[in-house]
Amino acid sequence: MLNNKRHILETLKGIKKNSITRLQPSFVLGKGFHYKEIAIEKFEEQVKFLENLEKMGIVQAKEGMPILRCNFCNNFNFSVRFNCVYCNSSDIISGVAIEHDICHNVDFEDKFLKSDGSLKCEKCSTDLDAVGVDYAKMNIFKCKACNGISSKVEQQYTCFTCGKTLMNADVLISNLADYLVSPLALSSYIDELEYINPIVEELDRIGIKSVFPAVETGISGTHHSIDLIAYDNYDKPILILETLESINDTIDNVENLILSFIGKCSDFKISFKILISLFELPQYLTNLLEINNIIYMEIHNREESSLDIVQMIAELFNNTSEGTIIRDEK
Repeated sequence: MLNNKRHILETLKGIKKNSITRLQPSFVLGKGFHYKEIAIEKFEEQVKFLENLEKMGIVQAKEGMPILRCNFCNNFNFSVRFNCVYCNSSDIISGVAIEHDICHNVDFEDKFLKSDGSLKCEKCSTDLDAVGVDYAKMNIFKCKACNGISSKVEQQYTCFTCGKTLMNADVLISNLADYLVSPLALSSYIDELEYINPIVEELDRIGIKSVFPAVETGISGTHHSIDLIAYDNYDKPILILETLESINDTIDNVENLILSFIGKCSDFKISFKILISLFELPQYLTNLLEINNIIYMEIHNREESSLDIVQMIAELFNNTSEGTIIRDEK
């Protein structure tokens, strides 16, 4: 599902429609942990999905439920076996035991129980009176191999996912995070999905691979979030596209957004850089884009302009020469 934008869109719309502000994992019998609002079958895929949303600022992780994880594969499904702390044998039994205060004999309760229901210590042949008077009760583990008795055992974990065996000290303790939802960022991303999804589907139909949203590593090693990336036949990025959406931004903020995009573009050896704007930019900013070989396209209706954007990208892919194109949709 992580690559199925339509399912992602429906999931996010459901979160928005139901006014969900906090996503919490719950335990489902026969299934394990699950975020019930996320329509993804595997819990690990749910976590990846939410981590991607966090990178985009749509949700924010908060400390949640502590769980044990395998330090080899990071999964949390285990088979647990108890081992004797003295000889490491797994042939142990457990139960309620009695410790006689006088002779310090410790054994299971049935070893003290007489036929009439009273208690007697087999070690010193003394009848027992009452808990807290001359004996105490506790839970113990008794090893059949070495006859050792202890109030604790060594726990051995076998991971169902990778098959590795871990002892207590090897198991990681981590948290299943709760995620707080940002309604504003959620609404904005839903709008973006509804706008870009038809573009991606049409590009795919004509044989151009593209991904949105994307996180790509630049030459500097910096990770950049990008609205859409298209790839060549060798799976190398050949085109990046971003959209300026808010017409309510101050001119200073618009300048900062454009300078940020220019900086992002400079971190890639990439043929085509496209900036789509939902509002008219001042001439000096379009000049700035042109100087930096960034294609600028102004649109007034995102849905109706999807085909124009696809046609432009297709033309760029068919034309290997680089150049600056400035287009206005009237």
